[in-house]
Amino acid sequence: MTISDEILSEGVARGIISPDQLAALLVLGAFVLVLSAGWRPLRGMLLHVTPAAVTHRLPQASLQS
Repeated sequence: MTISDEILSEGVARGIISPDQLAALLVLGAFVLVLSAGWRPLRGMLLHVTPAAVTHRLPQASLQS
């Protein structure tokens, strides 16, 4: 068990954070990671279906890695 696992387990055991709140935080964290990993392809798909009048007003995507 890692230190963060012990902290979370202790927090749930003491009632500091409920299991529902813990699950919500884990889902939110997973969503942020997936969104950040897939941002470029997702942005490309969204811009492809967005009208040209709107896309011309948006900043160009950075090509830096």
